[in-house]
Amino acid sequence: CSHNTTQNQVGATRRLRPSTRRLRRTVMASADPFSAVRARLAEHGQAHLLSPPPPAAAAEDYLRQLRGLDLPWLRRMFESSTSAQPPAGDITPFEDITCVEELPAGGAEARSEGLRLIAEGKVAALLLAGGSGTRLGSAAPKGCYDIGMPSHKSLFQYHAERLLGARRLAAER
Repeated sequence: CSHNTTQNQVGATRRLRPSTRRLRRTVMASADPFSAVRARLAEHGQAHLLSPPPPAAAAEDYLRQLRGLDLPWLRRMFESSTSAQPPAGDITPFEDITCVEELPAGGAEARSEGLRLIAEGKVAALLLAGGSGTRLGSAAPKGCYDIGMPSHKSLFQYHAERLLGARRLAAER
């Protein structure tokens, strides 16, 4: 069994037992659990993933996820998707957008027409939301996160209830 040596403050040399070496390596490695991940992310242009750092309660899980990323593959996929040809045709913003507030009588006619279309099942709603709430300290999607409203509703719940309300209004017409 080989032993490492170390010098104390007065210069005397002493041997370290293997268990002491393991402990010292563990203490040194745990001094900054982000350093190895930070260096790897920086190497692939992704250092921003640790800014701001995750909450302490979620840090270990977040680091585990970052360590599991195949950064070279992600880079190749990004470069492949951004180098693709633009879609055919001219993509321009709509020009005939009207704000409800600008309509006569505050948009009562447009509102009535909208409720009629909802009642007939001719309207759909699509809520696009992406990403997990890891940096928010949550394992759920961001839309499930309590955003601090007095009701403590998530964004998903808030919008789902608004859609249900519109459906109820349409059915009452």
